[in-house]
Amino acid sequence: MGGVVARPLAWLFELLLPPILGFGPADLRPIDHIAEVTAPLLMASGTDDHRTTITEAVAMFERGREPKSFWPVEGAGHVDFEGYAPDEYRSRVVSFLIEKLRQPH
Repeated sequence: MGGVVARPLAWLFELLLPPILGFGPADLRPIDHIAEVTAPLLMASGTDDHRTTITEAVAMFERGREPKSFWPVEGAGHVDFEGYAPDEYRSRVVSFLIEKLRQPH
């Protein structure tokens, strides 16, 4: 049933996106724009993510600028890394923020 409803809704979304928001579906591909990010990058990706595979996440990460850090969250899906690995999440995210926010701009 999901595919029966999802396909027409996706088509309608793609049709309405450009005139309403001023950009199209192709503009929503982060792999095409990540090289433009100038801030330090911490990318986390679940190894069991079926929306953005770990291979796709690594490819996107490789296009990012330094400084950057990649964290493959073993067994996690697409979201909720804190819920999946709370101690490591806090350690990695807090450490990253402390380190990068203390650097002079």
